[in-house]
Amino acid sequence: MSTLTAETIAILQENLDKQVRDHSWRKILHTLSITGIANNQQLIQASGLNRDKLRRTLDKMTAAAAGFPPLFSIYSRKLRRASERGAVPRVYRLEESGAALCKADGVANAHPCQLEEQRSVLHAQGMLDVHLAAQAAGLEVTTDQNIYSSENTFIRPDNLVRLPNGMLALFESEQDARSDYLNRMLRSLANKSDFFNNQVSETYSLTVRMLIDLPRGKLWQRTLTTWQHAVEISREAHGGELPFRLLAMPLNEFLPRPDWSDEPGTGRWVDLTEAHTALDLPPDPS
Repeated sequence: MSTLTAETIAILQENLDKQVRDHSWRKILHTLSITGIANNQQLIQASGLNRDKLRRTLDKMTAAAAGFPPLFSIYSRKLRRASERGAVPRVYRLEESGAALCKADGVANAHPCQLEEQRSVLHAQGMLDVHLAAQAAGLEVTTDQNIYSSENTFIRPDNLVRLPNGMLALFESEQDARSDYLNRMLRSLANKSDFFNNQVSETYSLTVRMLIDLPRGKLWQRTLTTWQHAVEISREAHGGELPFRLLAMPLNEFLPRPDWSDEPGTGRWVDLTEAHTALDLPPDPS
């Protein structure tokens, strides 16, 4: 629970408006509130600031919040995502004052970031990548929120995007998948099967898109094989068929040219619900 009062939040807002006259502090904090985490490149993309202007703005924000709980913090470990090249970007976490300001702006789900484990931090960055891509395309997107099929049953997709044709589509962000993750994968598939067998799913695309933060290569292929194994187990548990299609693509191939079509083909995507795909993968475009 925030220790800030309405009065102190108003003072902090005034300080920030004086220090950062273009109000870009709001864009920065609102971006951090989406998953609790954002790296330098994501903040540049969301705010429209260049690297130097972003650095100066973050410094001004820190100065404006002197004497208050922090707006944000810097994640202490250097994390290189599997698809990243070059310098490792700095990663920021939303903190108490930043979350309180977001709530004052109407961002109801804003809260200080609790993520510490490296895999969770990487996952949050992958979710944010898709959110920002949908936002840039002018599409409605909801990130990491429950979707209820009954009072007590729900799914929680990483991103829910309203496609250009009005259908809602689930986008899941994944990393490498090992055999010891199989139970989690099976639970995810079972929950989706229950959801798509429910009448509430009628306005949802039957295609679930999975964006894997891996470049093509051995680890990518091993991850697809593990997912296909999970799909086959789930298929048997549901009478031989799943009520949805599961497609996969490397995240670093999706982001430069996002595919928001209602019925994506398998030219770029791998269909993991087809029995032959593990042995018949699309060629590496490079």
